[in-house]
Amino acid sequence: MPLVDVADESYDYVIVGAGASGCVVANRLSRTCKTLLIEAGGIDSSWEILMPQNAGKTWGDERYSWAVNSTPQEGLKGKSTPCLLGKVLGGSASVNTLCWMRGHSSDYDSWEEKGVQGWSWKDVAPYFKRVEGCTFKCDRDTRGTAGPMKLTKAPRTHFVDTVLKAAEQLGWPVTEDLNGGKMEGFAQIESHTFKGVRWSPSQAYLHPVLHREKLHVLCHTNASKVIIEQSYAAGVEYLDSKTGDMKEVIANKEVIVCCGAILTPKVLLLSGIGPKAELEALGIEPVLNLQGVGKNLQAPISVPVVCTVNSNNYYYEKYTGNKKEMANRDWFVSHSGPHASFGIQVAASIKTDDNLDRPNVNFMVSDAIFGPFPQSNGFQKDHSETPGYSIMVAPNQCYSQGSVTLSSNDFDDPPLVDYAMLSDQRDVDNAVEGVRLAREVFEHEVLSDDVATVILPDNNVQSDNELEDYVREMTSSHGYYSGTCRMGSYSDPLAVTDSQGRVWGVGHLRVIDSSLIPDAPSGPLVSVCTMLAEKICDKIEMRDMNTKSV
Repeated sequence: MPLVDVADESYDYVIVGAGASGCVVANRLSRTCKTLLIEAGGIDSSWEILMPQNAGKTWGDERYSWAVNSTPQEGLKGKSTPCLLGKVLGGSASVNTLCWMRGHSSDYDSWEEKGVQGWSWKDVAPYFKRVEGCTFKCDRDTRGTAGPMKLTKAPRTHFVDTVLKAAEQLGWPVTEDLNGGKMEGFAQIESHTFKGVRWSPSQAYLHPVLHREKLHVLCHTNASKVIIEQSYAAGVEYLDSKTGDMKEVIANKEVIVCCGAILTPKVLLLSGIGPKAELEALGIEPVLNLQGVGKNLQAPISVPVVCTVNSNNYYYEKYTGNKKEMANRDWFVSHSGPHASFGIQVAASIKTDDNLDRPNVNFMVSDAIFGPFPQSNGFQKDHSETPGYSIMVAPNQCYSQGSVTLSSNDFDDPPLVDYAMLSDQRDVDNAVEGVRLAREVFEHEVLSDDVATVILPDNNVQSDNELEDYVREMTSSHGYYSGTCRMGSYSDPLAVTDSQGRVWGVGHLRVIDSSLIPDAPSGPLVSVCTMLAEKICDKIEMRDMNTKSV
């Protein structure tokens, strides 16, 4: 049985972290090699995770998420904001808002322009297609239908029709597929759901292979560091949750760290890999002076635009009377009804200036009020019971870059996460323009029968300065962190790995997760993490095959 309480002494591969990338890697490598997957959280079997309508509500729940907050953010008026980090099989993809977006083709071309060879759009597009299992009509030249990640398109409802009509009349393009040939405009959103339940990479890649004898999964286990011997990764030190003892497991081929852009640099730093001065200051013996570990943190932001709806609106009714009880019954009995899909119905990727070469702002449009919203002490009360619509404005091309550092040399202590949110004025300007345009959607006459009042921001907020103040007050983390162990050439002073995730200067050590991403793509990262894991695993399997044939 692959779910084990005690690990063996050695494996071919030891994978740390069962997030989106880790689940893919565990699936691929355990086909032929003895593989251990270490996860700090538990199994993703709760209805709270699997019900699509509950998506996002488990953020901050310490049963499924890490309790990590950012440092006070100067750009957010000194507020600290929670780090949205899943702690469960599937990682953040088991607790996120289910949106599936590849990003824009030029996002990936920019990676190659920065010296990361083999990651242009033409290189990655086949891997996106490989992982996708679209359950809706699509262009099979550009989209995948046979992949493990089942994808569902939001139902075509009155809300979707009116939002798309308003967008079209405002001059925005409307497209059938933001992930296909036309990557700009408004469209019905795609989600990683299947037959009424969340379909995370854990469901897609890990659960189907839990019978494999070559795969062991060790849950509720914290890895403290990678063991480095003579410039090679020899294994992993971890805390045995049963005995409370520190133990070691040997990796005969590689250690692969897949903990995400916040926790992967923490693991490397605790292992003595990172900026020498930072390590010595905390009493950690430097193994490798690698300046880029924890740097280049990109944390895209999210800003709400919210309206209330008229009491005669259909969407108002679903929050009153016995409608909610009926929806609960439908989902628990047959995974059907309103709870079988998430509230976000429409996605948009737009330019706030026609002179731009690619979209610079995304919208996530919902027939419910998102919440809770940020304030000085973290999260406010949940607003999901208030009838209304919302647009989460998310600027692309994150210009503000932060860092992840250690708070101490104790692996139990959370890292220091400085997003440096809105430290670059370009992010502020994009957010301001995005909020202004999102408000135009709700104020359009097509939606006049539905929308009662735009309450965030209200009509008193009009000038650029007022909108900037609103953005700084209401911005929160979008949860899609990247860049802290970025891929790059050996001559790049902040590159941590090569183009295959191999850590510069340490043999048998690899990183495969969003921390590799040199520049954040436009949108959620579940699709990107599964794609890059598939792509790098091709290289690993090819090397293993060539080694056997010698």
